[in-house]
Parts: sequence; structure tokens; C-alpha cells
Amino acid sequence: MKLEEGMYVRTKDGRIIKVETLGNKEHILIRTINSRVEYIYNIVKASYNLIDLIEVGDYVNGEKVGYIDDCDGAMREYYYDYEDVNMDVGHWFEEIKSIVTKEQFNSVKYEV
Repeated sequence: MKLEEGMYVRTKDGRIIKVETLGNKEHILIRTINSRVEYIYNIVKASYNLIDLIEVGDYVNGEKVGYIDDCDGAMREYYYDYEDVNMDVGHWFEEIKSIVTKEQFNSVKYEV
């Protein structure tokens, strides 16, 4: 997988990060809001399209994703868990406002 500036990456721990500065082929370098430098390793997926990094079980705009079609890039759609893929219209990458990955959700959830 060739990383380039401007791409988004999904890490093994479920973070989705925009590539701003490249380190070497194994990691990327980002500057956080407080100017701390952080190296990102364990990259699982990379794409210029955020929608390519979404997986079933992630939360997009606060709703759980239940299905993702098999198209690549701009044609790719996702469906929320409660939607029927045969009856409802899918959602496009332009609709993405926030993403919480299933790994992030599981790391902070509290089970009763």
C-alpha cells in the first residue's frame, strides 16, 4: 500500500486519520492540535475516499452501519443497521460528518 499526503488511513486500533506528513513506508507522521508529534503505525487500509475505510459495525453520523455495497470509490454506498438494502436508498460519502469505528466504540463502551 503506497501512502500519499491527502489520503486517509485506518489503523489496526480503529483510528481514522488524514495523512498530512509522511514518515517512511511503515508509518506516517501527524501533528496533533497541541503541536505534539505522533507517529502512526499498524495501518490496515488507506484511501483518498473516507467511505472506503468504513466497515460494517462502525458508526457514521451516530448511526450503526449495517451494510456496505461492493463498489469502490465514489460509487460506494453504506446503509445504516435499520435500513433495508432492497428498499432504502444508500448513503454517499458526501453525507459523512462523523465516524466512530467499532474498535473505538468497543474500547469505551460500558456493559451492564
